[in-house]
Amino acid sequence: DEVAMTSTTWFDMSRRHRAWRPRSLRWVIQDMTGVARQPEQAHRIHLRVTLEWLCRAQDGGRAASGSMAPGWRFESGWLPGSVDVAGRLIETFLPAADYLAWPELRSRACSMLNALLAQPDMASVDRIQGLIAGHLQFDHPESLARAVHSGHALLEVAMQAANQHAHAAHVLARLGSLSGHATFQEAARHHVDAALGLQTPCGWFPCARGPTSTSALAGIIHGLIEAAHLLDDRRALQAGRRAAQAMYDHLHLDGWLA
Repeated sequence: DEVAMTSTTWFDMSRRHRAWRPRSLRWVIQDMTGVARQPEQAHRIHLRVTLEWLCRAQDGGRAASGSMAPGWRFESGWLPGSVDVAGRLIETFLPAADYLAWPELRSRACSMLNALLAQPDMASVDRIQGLIAGHLQFDHPESLARAVHSGHALLEVAMQAANQHAHAAHVLARLGSLSGHATFQEAARHHVDAALGLQTPCGWFPCARGPTSTSALAGIIHGLIEAAHLLDDRRALQAGRRAAQAMYDHLHLDGWLA
């Protein structure tokens, strides 16, 4: 049955990797047996709990000050911290700080920004996204110039996957709009064209390494829609809508995707 198959999967994983910590194994068993299940809460509570988890990820990933652990594993706990992952979340922490009346989130976002500024400029979409947030939401005097430097480095990077093109299109279009550099806008249009060339007739975006995850598809849709507004590109908007419709067509009434 489903529970038995799930149990087999979990224990197969435990044999392939390091032994789990007893507490982690207890969490899995509690979740499988239903002990840990809770009634659905209000959206605000879910948001608060999500941000609490991200705060733990920041505390657990302090390989560098302000870094963020990209994930957590049963056998090893928090993964090594990444400043790029932190950069991606600055624009999430700041509005959440106001909405939840939680000032600590603002200081955490400031720590993430300082970590980005302490690093040399490099070709990273997440880094540029964080620096743009520092410019727009912190009004930091160096953020935009540092984002421009990283943007020039990103122009030299060859990309293959649809999600890479969509994220780059969004960030470069935004950077071009803020900085006035037409080169970034032109590069953003190139990435839009590349992403659209990978879309299948049914609206999906394939992944060379295996089935495309729903989170990857959501990221592609978001990147295309944002780039469409910044570049006034109806094709990108239509492609985002087609992909969203393709996901909706597989949506069950209970909220699960087929």
